[in-house]
Amino acid sequence: MFWALLTPLFRLAVYYFVLSLLLGAREENFAFLLFSGLIIWMVFAESTNKGMRLLRSKRYLISSIQFNKIDLFIASNLTIFTGFVFNFLAYMAAALLYGIPFSFTILYMPIILIIVFVLSMGVGMILSIINLYIKDIQHLWSMILLFGFWTSGVFARTELFTAKFPELGYINPFLGIIDNARQIMMYGSSFKSTLIYSALYAVVVFLIGLFVFKRHAHLALEKI
Repeated sequence: MFWALLTPLFRLAVYYFVLSLLLGAREENFAFLLFSGLIIWMVFAESTNKGMRLLRSKRYLISSIQFNKIDLFIASNLTIFTGFVFNFLAYMAAALLYGIPFSFTILYMPIILIIVFVLSMGVGMILSIINLYIKDIQHLWSMILLFGFWTSGVFARTELFTAKFPELGYINPFLGIIDNARQIMMYGSSFKSTLIYSALYAVVVFLIGLFVFKRHAHLALEKI
């Protein structure tokens, strides 16, 4: 719990210093804009990184006990998302201290979490199977996460990205996820239509991940 809370706060401090003080970011409530995007992106990055290595890291458990291997991903994600709850509470406490108002729309936040959870599960299952055959996928995924971080609107409003690169809205579902999370957490607004696309994206990726995992998971013991 300590590290789950400390890690995003430390990253927030570093990014805030670089982007706000050195690069001169002038966004109103920039620290909270950054914090709200960061905690959502980090839960996805941590979940997929852990999911990618899950079959290899749990190989002794898989070889000893008969159980549904998908339960590994559910348990792993629940642990990571529990850490998110502490980060979210830290955000709310800080926002209250700085006078950022909340409205009943904050109750919509679980919908955002479900979308991120489903997307993380799907990506994690796909990566775990690929990792059985190609270990170098870890390096490629690190580069994809780096690209995703800087194009997801974590450190700026999503309009800055979609105005210049509209195709990013179709490539990166986190533009819609983070934008809608901020509408709920910072501005007391309801959802935008972009969340529908993000939800559909998550469901499609999850179904693909489930299909790939069920088709290849039985080879896990042979490959590891």
